[in-house]
Parts: sequence; C-alpha cells; structure tokens
Amino acid sequence: FGARRSSFKGRKKVAYFYGCYTNTNEVDVGVALVEVLEKNGFEVIVPRQDCCGAPLLGQGDLEGAKTSGIKNVRLLSEVVREGYDLVFSSTTCGHMIRCEYPGFLNIEGADHLAGKVFDICEYLMMLHDRGELNTDFKPRHEKLPYHVPCHLRAMGIGFPAMDLLHLIPGIEVVDIDAGCCGLGGTYGFKKETYDISMAIGENLSKTLKAFGAPIVVSDCEGCRMEIRTLTGLMAVHPLQLLRDAYGIRRKADPSL
Repeated sequence: FGARRSSFKGRKKVAYFYGCYTNTNEVDVGVALVEVLEKNGFEVIVPRQDCCGAPLLGQGDLEGAKTSGIKNVRLLSEVVREGYDLVFSSTTCGHMIRCEYPGFLNIEGADHLAGKVFDICEYLMMLHDRGELNTDFKPRHEKLPYHVPCHLRAMGIGFPAMDLLHLIPGIEVVDIDAGCCGLGGTYGFKKETYDISMAIGENLSKTLKAFGAPIVVSDCEGCRMEIRTLTGLMAVHPLQLLRDAYGIRRKADPSL
C-alpha cells in the first residue's frame, strides 16, 4: 500500500499513516479510506513512514520502539509543517503516535505532532460537524455488533465509528461491551500466553455468537483478526461499511 500513487486531485489534501497490517494483510481497509476521503473531495497522500513501534513496545524493546518513534516523528512532522492533517485507520498505530510517543517514550516533538493526528472516523465526524461530510448514503437495513478496541478507549475520544455509521439510513450499530478480545498485540501469539489470551476473549466470542449477525465491526486490525479466529465471523473496519454505503465498487488493486 505504501507504493500507492493516486491520480485523484482534490481541492483538499490529507496524509495517511496506513500502518504495517494494512500494508501487508488488509489492503482493502486502506483502499476504503482513500475512496471515502476522495468521495469527500480529498486528495490522499501517503508520506514516508516506519512501523509505529507497537510490536517492539509490546515485547519490552523500549529502545527499538523509541527508534521507530523518533523516525516517524521526524518524517510525519515534515508533512504536518506543509499543512497536512494526518489520519490513521489503525487504533494501535494511532495510540502509539498520539499517546505513547509524547508520553511513555517521551520523544521530542511528539506533542506537537499528536495534535495533528486523527482517527479516521473522528476526522470524518469533524467534517460532519462542520457540515462538510458527504452524507449521500444508500440505506442499509441491518443490525450489527460493534467491538470497541482497547486502544480506542485509551485515547479517550469516544466511539466516533458508531456516530459515523449511524449516519447511514436504516443501520443499527450496537456496542456489545464484551471486554477485550484477548489478542493484546503479540501476546496472543505466544505459546506461553496463548491459553490466557483465548480465555480473555471467550466472553467476546460467546457474545458475538449469541448476537447472531454475520458481520462484526471494529476499528482495530488485531481485534478483527482475533474475532475471526474466535468466531469464524466476518470482521470489517467501519470504513469498509461506509465505502459500501456510498455505493463505491470495491477495487482489487490499491493502485487503481
């Protein structure tokens, strides 16, 4: 995804921190973000960027995480100085940039950068509040469960994805409030903590299966991955539903 070059020239511009998982596993999430922003007149640029450092921080490699953070603060601050807002679709990446860089990792310049970085659903709701969001959505008569990622809660910005999706006529999105999915970054992949991870996610699994919907909505790639593992259900990013509500045909190639 990082090699993507857009031919769309909008009157407004925004920069996108796509993150490693979108780049390698869920390219369609990044494509949906670009398509939704283009629908609202934005040209989306993809600045140079490094891994946010969350996997390193989760392993206790503070030096490695800080090295990645310092590089990102330098690269992304250049974009911000040019007047761009910066959006992210991964709540984990966003939490690192907005909270861990200026806080725990104490990276110089991160405070200023954090004020220019927005969750994509938060950003779209900001447009809506200013009367600038295209709300020409096709109705979708469906009741869907929404899982709130832990990193979204930690950012303290509310649940903007729910507010955004409720703009789609006919849709009902329900916060299932069933606790952590249990993945915890790399925690759920480790042999010594796998059983604990699965036990943590058991309540979420039972709740989703009882809900009975074929699709689960969550902002976090780790949560979506774990939900698929726990339940076998389809798990999507809110932007993928929003893109569908705009009636935009999905593209297989992110360079298109």
